[in-house]
Amino acid sequence: MAPTGQVLGDWTTAMFQEGHDIQVICSQKSYDGGKLYEKQEAINGIIVQRIAALGFGRKTFIGKLADYLSFYVQTFFKVFFGPRFDRVIILTTPPYLGLLVKIACSLKGTKRIHWIMDVYPDVMSAFGMLKKKSLLYKILAWISAYELKGAYKVIVLGPDMKEVVGKYVKDKSILEMVPLWGDGSLRPMHREKTKFNNLRGWEKHKFVGLYSGNMGLGHCLEDVLQLTADPEVKEASFHFAFSGGGKRRKQVEDFVNKKSIGNAEMLEYVPLVELSDHLNCADFHFASINPDWNGMMVPSKLQGIFAIGKPVVCIGSEDSSLGQWIKQADAGWIIKPGDYEKLKQTLLSFNDEILQIKGDNARRYSKRFFNKEMNCDKLTKLLN
Repeated sequence: MAPTGQVLGDWTTAMFQEGHDIQVICSQKSYDGGKLYEKQEAINGIIVQRIAALGFGRKTFIGKLADYLSFYVQTFFKVFFGPRFDRVIILTTPPYLGLLVKIACSLKGTKRIHWIMDVYPDVMSAFGMLKKKSLLYKILAWISAYELKGAYKVIVLGPDMKEVVGKYVKDKSILEMVPLWGDGSLRPMHREKTKFNNLRGWEKHKFVGLYSGNMGLGHCLEDVLQLTADPEVKEASFHFAFSGGGKRRKQVEDFVNKKSIGNAEMLEYVPLVELSDHLNCADFHFASINPDWNGMMVPSKLQGIFAIGKPVVCIGSEDSSLGQWIKQADAGWIIKPGDYEKLKQTLLSFNDEILQIKGDNARRYSKRFFNKEMNCDKLTKLLN
């Protein structure tokens, strides 16, 4: 399941438990496209209606566009001809979904809330798909502003995203920032007590660093990879692992296979039931966002890492949401992309005491700011 689906499930479940009637409209296909779910079912009392897109998949741009268009049109009719709800919550997957839903809501007199996960067309520019000075970019920027105009609330995930989305929202009073949260089952655990420590043969390493999650175009991984080819770092008994997928996974895998010096490995995603053991199997974690992407997306990996009380080495800028949260919590280190020497010296300065202190700080911050029950309650109150 996609992270957006997980947090949406948490929030809708919380609303249902407070007595709200909830209906979810989503795609019939799984996140990876390999599974087809029932068209309609009730999950924990929530009615889930699933739409079957044309099914061309993500292999070609035209096919992806056709799938999106078919999903947009079907969603419009579901909202327009379905029952009138007090509020409609719109996510940004797929992009510009809110445009047609806005029309349907306006015709039915329904208040709408936009829950922003990615900012368009800014993300498209960061991807290299569009130039900011191009006519198409300006048209899409105007559409974004029109899409959000008249919304009851616009919810963003972090402080830098609030700043970026703010340029599309004239009435700043409707902008609200509520961070995401980690899975509720995540608990702190010493590496030696996890089942993966021995299974992976990591008990022989003094320090294990883990990058877990999406290896996307917006993540700076070059400096982290360079650590795996540095004899001095290996001599200090560091081991590194990269777990997950994404557009840059093959690049990471090629580097690990060809240039690392035996102190790095690749791992797949793990099932949710094993996530706590998986994350706790490292002494510290890596997170990253390219400064050019600040505010366009907010990686959710930090919430899970903080929940288990592990420190974070962030490759990015202090201005990003990740950087601001790590600095506020005093739960890690923020290294500018390209400053490999500082990254290396930071790791070589590690000891058990400093990792424990930073990890405890992360856990405390998580309880205050990344609390699932608290943040779901904040989101629900914004609907009133």
